[in-house]
Amino acid sequence: MDQQRKFPRKRVHLKVTYDRAQDFVEQYAVNLSAGGLFLAGAAVEKGEEVSLTIELPGHGTLTLLCEVMHVAPEGAGLQIKTGPRGYAEMLEAYLLRLGRRSEGTVYVNEEPWRTMIVDGGYTVLPLPAVTDVRKIFSGLRAIALMPLLEHAEAYSQALEKYDADPELIIPVHDDLPLEPVIAWLDERLLA
Repeated sequence: MDQQRKFPRKRVHLKVTYDRAQDFVEQYAVNLSAGGLFLAGAAVEKGEEVSLTIELPGHGTLTLLCEVMHVAPEGAGLQIKTGPRGYAEMLEAYLLRLGRRSEGTVYVNEEPWRTMIVDGGYTVLPLPAVTDVRKIFSGLRAIALMPLLEHAEAYSQALEKYDADPELIIPVHDDLPLEPVIAWLDERLLA
């Protein structure tokens, strides 16, 4: 059975480092499961064993021995072979916490952020007009509001009227990288 079918994958943005020849390589895992991970942009070969470290929020740094199972132009899929004592339980606990993403609501209209956040498992609703910002307090757990940069200040001021956390605002602009947004949302959800 294919590794991806054995273990459901969660979209993540976790820093991963490993040694490659004479170089120290820093990549990002873009998805993670109990059995493996996918590294964007990894320059490895199928069948190669790689010792890597991964920063797992709430669990610290783990060193894992992985085998490269497939290589594609966008990166490589690695199967986790071994890790430190208790690593399987740490991964499982982290993945269960990520399963709570559907409990958090993100208000966003703009693409490609909207699609990426939906694909990540969050509940996504249309961003209300600034004058209707009170609607986000209707019992749903608001994790973020993602207005266009030019409207961010107006949303911030509207939130202040309700004593809401201004950190809910993530201004959307052309230079906003996609993957760190998921990491930021996870941090807010899991706090």
